Amino acid sequence: MHQAADVSLQLKSFILNPQIDDSDIPFAFFGFRKVHVQEVRNQPDTCYLPALPDKALELIARQLSFSDFVNFSATHTRHVSCLRSDSLIKEIFDRDTSMTLLLVERANNKAKCYLGCQRWNDQWLTPDAVIEAFPDCPQSKMGVLHFKAKCCLRGTLLNGQPVTPEAVVEAFPDTPEGHLALALFKVDCHKMELSLYGQPVTREMVVEAFPDTPEGQLELVHYKAKCCLREESLYGQPVTPEEVVEAFPNTPKGKVRRAGFIEGCCLRGLPLYGEPVTPDAVVKAYTDCPDGKIMIARFKGECYLHGLTLKAV
Repeated sequence: MHQAADVSLQLKSFILNPQIDDSDIPFAFFGFRKVHVQEVRNQPDTCYLPALPDKALELIARQLSFSDFVNFSATHTRHVSCLRSDSLIKEIFDRDTSMTLLLVERANNKAKCYLGCQRWNDQWLTPDAVIEAFPDCPQSKMGVLHFKAKCCLRGTLLNGQPVTPEAVVEAFPDTPEGHLALALFKVDCHKMELSLYGQPVTREMVVEAFPDTPEGQLELVHYKAKCCLREESLYGQPVTPEEVVEAFPNTPKGKVRRAGFIEGCCLRGLPLYGEPVTPDAVVKAYTDCPDGKIMIARFKGECYLHGLTLKAV
């Protein structure tokens, strides 16, 4: 398979365009430049190269990325019948990693449309049509799993059968990304009161599912923060605001979520280190965050709605 290459904006927008039928990819793009062979037989080659036999042109074409092949075939108008055969176009398209990734992105866009109750090309999608849109490649695996997980949580049928939590859990790959996705799925299972293997999903099961990676540990602290704000216990003990605040890492994402948690404490009247959390303390926490000014402006709106006084500017 060809390595991923730079793709022109024209080609990318074409493949991601909902109004282009799946069956027309990749062939329709060549239809935009369709030239009748009889009309160009006596014209000079537009790239000023000597006429090459069909086998030589095909050999060159097979070494190109699909984007380069589109341009290459457009310049060799005298060889349009050779370079624009359906079999050659599909072969080069299927071997190009960058095209595969665009098809994955297109399939993910379809999943978002279905889950957001939006039409695709003026038609309602079915869950099965979304699954079929994903190309047969490793890059599709997580997208398919995320969609199946959503179908499971919504009670949506696939191939006429319900998607069980067990089927979703067993499909996640044994990778850090897969482990994190599994933990977040268990969060949803607990929220929806779904069982796994005949047992209810507990908060403790959720906590133990998060992988020991920077992203996994950040999501774990974020989950504990929610437990704290909801006054839900873990392992029979309350989750204190202090342990949550101290557990957030000093990374850009960690600072944002820590500030959000401090805001939650302020709005819910939860004390931190024995003292009430003031609106000014929230502003101070957001000041050290990326896009802090935007977050502070939003928090000022919350202060107005909750009747809180804010001294900080």
